[in-house]
Amino acid sequence: MTDTVTKLDKRKSPEHKEHLRQIGFKKNDPVTLERIKGGSTKYTEELKAAVAEHSLDALAVVVDIMKNGANEHAKLKAATYILEICVAKAAREIKVTKEYSVADLLAQVNATNPDMMIDITPEVDDK
Repeated sequence: MTDTVTKLDKRKSPEHKEHLRQIGFKKNDPVTLERIKGGSTKYTEELKAAVAEHSLDALAVVVDIMKNGANEHAKLKAATYILEICVAKAAREIKVTKEYSVADLLAQVNATNPDMMIDITPEVDDK
């Protein structure tokens, strides 16, 4: 007769619970508090100034790729990048209804394409 060895779930062991307690939320820990408050990394003023200084040069490179690039894909990507900055995305209208009935559904299917409708009504033989 063979003995079956049951695996212990290490996640339920006291050692693992203590490990989670150690790496988890720590009261008044600056790293934990920063993660809770902001979540995203704050950029320094020096970095913002450097990006602003080089942004016109970067835009000139993108425009040059758009106009003189050898690869059509690169031209399209550059043009799309410029347009995404300048042009707002089109608004989308979404209609949501919560009332559904089988009769309305069948009417919509018939209105769009009657050939798509399959009649599954059972036939009754009167003999």
